[in-house]
Amino acid sequence: MKSTKKQLAFNMGTTFTRQVGVTAFQLLFTMLLARYLGKENYGFYALALMLPQLLMKVLNMGMGPSLVYYLARDEISFAMGFRRILSATLWLTIIGLILENVVIHFFGEKILPGVPSEVLFVAAFLFPILLLQELLPNLLLGIQKFKEYNLSYAVFPLVSLITAWILLNYVGIEVHFAIIAFALGQLASVIWLILLSLRVIRKNRDQHSQEVSWAQLFSYSWKIHTSNIIGFLNYRIDIFLINLLSSAATVGVYFIAVQIVEKLWLLSQAVNTAIFPHLSGKYKRNSKDTSVTEILGSATFMVTAITALLLALLGASIIKVFFGVAYLDSAPVLLILLPGILASSVGRLLSNDFSARGRPMLNVYVGLATVTINVLANLYFIPRMGAEGAAWATTLSYGVNLFIKLGIYQILVGIPFWRVLLPGRNMLQLLKEVLGNRENQPHIKDMEDKE
Repeated sequence: MKSTKKQLAFNMGTTFTRQVGVTAFQLLFTMLLARYLGKENYGFYALALMLPQLLMKVLNMGMGPSLVYYLARDEISFAMGFRRILSATLWLTIIGLILENVVIHFFGEKILPGVPSEVLFVAAFLFPILLLQELLPNLLLGIQKFKEYNLSYAVFPLVSLITAWILLNYVGIEVHFAIIAFALGQLASVIWLILLSLRVIRKNRDQHSQEVSWAQLFSYSWKIHTSNIIGFLNYRIDIFLINLLSSAATVGVYFIAVQIVEKLWLLSQAVNTAIFPHLSGKYKRNSKDTSVTEILGSATFMVTAITALLLALLGASIIKVFFGVAYLDSAPVLLILLPGILASSVGRLLSNDFSARGRPMLNVYVGLATVTINVLANLYFIPRMGAEGAAWATTLSYGVNLFIKLGIYQILVGIPFWRVLLPGRNMLQLLKEVLGNRENQPHIKDMEDKE
């Protein structure tokens, strides 16, 4: 039986490996669309996806993280969680499609000027697929079936890539074909997740756990949900404002830089995926050990910083080779975004730590402050600097976000904030243990479950 420490490392490793593979296909998909569509049409594609993605983030009610939280604590069964997702999706789809059509019909030209209405209507029907793709993987994550969880994300980029290549090569170079390719990939992933979930339910039919009510589910989820909405706004408001204050072509330039630098999140996403159910169960046992967050935070920060430096040196060449000379304007945008991406890699880990402690409202308060800074900075910088101005606004907001969270973490646990950023005693002791092949060091004993 694997120890908790070894299992956590295995979960992070498999998740990271999956993300690298998925990222490769996503980059190929992005490269294909960018080259075929051109800057303006690629900007339309990015803008059209914003509406269903935003509504999905607004209407998903934070059910995903809430299910992970209660499944990890063994307070709801897998089968009940699956039924809750299907029931919620049915009602939310009706609401979402009505809202999308109202927004497009009455406000589309005002909030998304220049984007063809037929493209927006095609993208609108992505909503229920995106909702299921958002919620279903959390069931597997909650019971820590990482192999199945990771496989579920490997489906859609491959299907989308193949479909986009066929449509753009043999049917026509149109924005709505790119959206259809994206949609078919997501649909294939959802079908896979449903079949996988049904198989898990059949295998665990006799298992029973205390069932969390809708009221209990939402008492936690609304706090996570509010934080996620704010986070999504902070993440995507720049694209909306660039189109509003500049042009769709500028959106295309900016979005290419974003698509590249976001790959620096691969390590932090793998860590966050594995750490949330682990910490949720751990803090339920009232553990005071903070070594997991410190070790993984400092390791994530250092590795991401080194990778960011390499990307800074190679960024322009990568853009030229993979996306073409037309997108070289994205190179300075990429450089400006790098410090912000580095800051957010640790900031997200701290957000998961707060949520696992049952304190998700801390993320809401920090998010409100940083999204306000982001909007104001975008309004100031974009008219003056275009895509580069949006990049400065993003980096500024992510930096402030991390600064505040580090202060909160120090107050919560009573340790110096720099131990989440730089290798400290826990990291050095862990390295000694690994290199010396010693086990059960006192400082990390809390990381092991008693068998």
